[in-house]
Amino acid sequence: MALYRNLMEDIVEQKYDEVKDALDCCTCEQCKSDLIAYVLNQLPPKYVITQEGSLYTKLSLVTKQYQVDVISAMAQAAEIIRQHPRHE
Repeated sequence: MALYRNLMEDIVEQKYDEVKDALDCCTCEQCKSDLIAYVLNQLPPKYVITQEGSLYTKLSLVTKQYQVDVISAMAQAAEIIRQHPRHE
């Protein structure tokens, strides 16, 4: 049975680590998870099953427009989470 992997999870988590300070949003585990889940739901998934497919897809995701799309979705998510945090 093939194992499917959504590369967007890695991309979004990596981008979150790069820009979290600029988001002006709580960085507790609950808020981080909420933000990443929101962003992943806004962007199309990129599933791969091979290492070769993974490399090809990662290369296609480094375009400036795609990076802007990810950061834009993060900014929207941060605004929502700031207004309605679920942590205690």
